[in-house]
Amino acid sequence: MENDEKTICPVTLEEIVRRKEIVRGQLTAQRAEIADTIREMVAPTPPVGGASHPLVQGFRTGMMIFDGVMTGLKIMRKIRTFILKMR
Repeated sequence: MENDEKTICPVTLEEIVRRKEIVRGQLTAQRAEIADTIREMVAPTPPVGGASHPLVQGFRTGMMIFDGVMTGLKIMRKIRTFILKMR
């Protein structure tokens, strides 16, 4: 029993404050790293090569709109089936 009591070091308020500051610094660094990663993921991609033909750009835009509409319809159907199953 005496050995157990000797190995336990007392935790003081100063030690708690010091550890808290260290953890806050780590959290701040992690938040900054996460924000940078998210910014990189969401950033628009740079244009590839030179100027494309306007017809190709129009086709790309049309396909993106079509894809967005189809994705929206799929999501609406899923939500509708979920709500109907709840009733």
